[in-house]
Amino acid sequence: MSKQFNVCAIFGERRSMKSAIMYAGRLAALLHAGELHIYLPGADGTQVAPSMTPGRAAELQRQRVKDLVSQWQPTPVVVHDDLDLATAHPSRLPENALVVSNELALRRRHLTVLQPFEETHVLRASGSILVPFGDGNSGIVAAAVALQLARTTHLDVVFYHTTWADESVQSEDPVDHLCQSAREHYHELQRMAIQANVGHSMAVEMVSDVVSGMLHCALNGSLSVEDPHPVNLIVAAHGVNTYSGSYLEEALNVSSTPILVVGNRNEEGGQS
Repeated sequence: MSKQFNVCAIFGERRSMKSAIMYAGRLAALLHAGELHIYLPGADGTQVAPSMTPGRAAELQRQRVKDLVSQWQPTPVVVHDDLDLATAHPSRLPENALVVSNELALRRRHLTVLQPFEETHVLRASGSILVPFGDGNSGIVAAAVALQLARTTHLDVVFYHTTWADESVQSEDPVDHLCQSAREHYHELQRMAIQANVGHSMAVEMVSDVVSGMLHCALNGSLSVEDPHPVNLIVAAHGVNTYSGSYLEEALNVSSTPILVVGNRNEEGGQS
């Protein structure tokens, strides 16, 4: 059985942070999470008045934040002031943590971070979940999380891939131009979706710009523009080359569709 996600967000009253909290609360409700975990930025930063004990000051701070956040979203709130989510070691977060943030997707490679781009509504009409894949393992890693989300939210999944023309192949079908490793992933993703009992489709095309092709597919829900159904979410994963100039970094900088980036568990940085 899949583990339940624990949805987390950093408290802040700036528009981008408030919208991230609103998105996180609605996501937590959609995923049937019992509560939304809110972390104070910087943690342990409560200013104590001379007439107030540190414990009382912290209690009032947590209650103030809880009251504010409860006005923005429907899920019960738990406020944490014992660690800074932006720097904490992942072992200190709740199990299967999903962090909603407009700032941490590339900074915290070991965490699973959803960047909502100031969008507050989790579901779009007739949407689905898009998973880009290539010839590496990151697509498989992303698909495992996407399929778990799809089952919980009753959404379909679109697996998307761009390929280059193989001059030795005469076919006009892009699938016939897949390299061997991409072809293996193509079939493995189909198998995973069938095993998870999740509706799915395969979108493969030959385009010169990988990121624009993926985002164009996300805005239509497929390669066709005749009956567009924008996807609700793109789910990707950190690959071995996810550094400056990567496809994922470019997508995070330009996409209007929320992107969930699955963390690389082999890179568990952060403060212990």
